[in-house]
Amino acid sequence: RRPHDQLRPEANLLVAVLAATALFFALRGRATPGAAGPEVAGTPGNRLAVLPFRADAGAVDASLLNGVVDDIRGKLFGLSGLTVIGSGTAEEYRNTAKSPAEIGRELAADYLLAGEMHWVGDGAARRLVVSPKLQDARSGAVLWREDVAIEDGALPGVASALAGGVARALSVAFSVEEQQS
Repeated sequence: RRPHDQLRPEANLLVAVLAATALFFALRGRATPGAAGPEVAGTPGNRLAVLPFRADAGAVDASLLNGVVDDIRGKLFGLSGLTVIGSGTAEEYRNTAKSPAEIGRELAADYLLAGEMHWVGDGAARRLVVSPKLQDARSGAVLWREDVAIEDGALPGVASALAGGVARALSVAFSVEEQQS
């Protein structure tokens, strides 16, 4: 054989590492049987859809509105024992006139979290009021509601507080790891 017909050991190792890396990333994106896909996580039977919150036109900046809702959804998504329906699916129900029962049936959701946001006060006394409402998707019964007035500097903590309220209403406990995140 000629010398260039054989790969050096370093080249063989490099090829093996690249192949293993490619295989890892290819398999990492695949769902295993029974595993939740990218849109859901948790336990069937405790399916929650976090619907887009409402605000009067121009009253609350859309990026702030969506950011708060995404933060709440993110905290809830991490809860074991709760299946959270993805934001892309729930977004279809922005400004819908459908009843909770219709939305729940279409999304196969047991619970719906909707809400409103608005500003109160002026100047230094100005607060953002977030009013989430957790409903049973079958009956429409309100299971939990809380109005939270937030100062600008306190925005980062609101998602945890509201997710905690939802978790308590559904009797879903945060694990130690979930409480720390």
